[in-house]
Amino acid sequence: MPAITIAEMLSVEKNIIDNDIQLLYRELGKEWKRIDFDEYIFRQIIKLDTQRGRLASYLDKADDVDKKLAIERMIANIDFKIVTMVTKAEQLPAAFWNAVYSEMNKVAKEKKLDWRFTTLWEGVKVSRKARNKMDEVLRAES
Repeated sequence: MPAITIAEMLSVEKNIIDNDIQLLYRELGKEWKRIDFDEYIFRQIIKLDTQRGRLASYLDKADDVDKKLAIERMIANIDFKIVTMVTKAEQLPAAFWNAVYSEMNKVAKEKKLDWRFTTLWEGVKVSRKARNKMDEVLRAES
């Protein structure tokens, strides 16, 4: 059942269902020695690319303009699916850690703790001198 259908049935946002599904897959992965999402995405891209190649060969053989347009539309849809899949795969870890750090910072602020997390995606203006000190700290930590 698609996530959008489940979301409508439960009267919640689709993203909540998507996140719950990802969490369940991760939990299942612990039981099954971990699901390798990179490998899964790679296999899906291979399948889509194979389908795309097959459609390209059909396109070469098609003689009717309507058939050619339909096949070209299918190829474009496959290209879009691949781009979307790769983009999501790249953005998921960043979004996850941004949410984790944000929540941790809220707790730290509420409890008046003297530390905060920052991410690479936060733009902070610092002087050149401060930047050099940060680089020294990062080099010393790694």
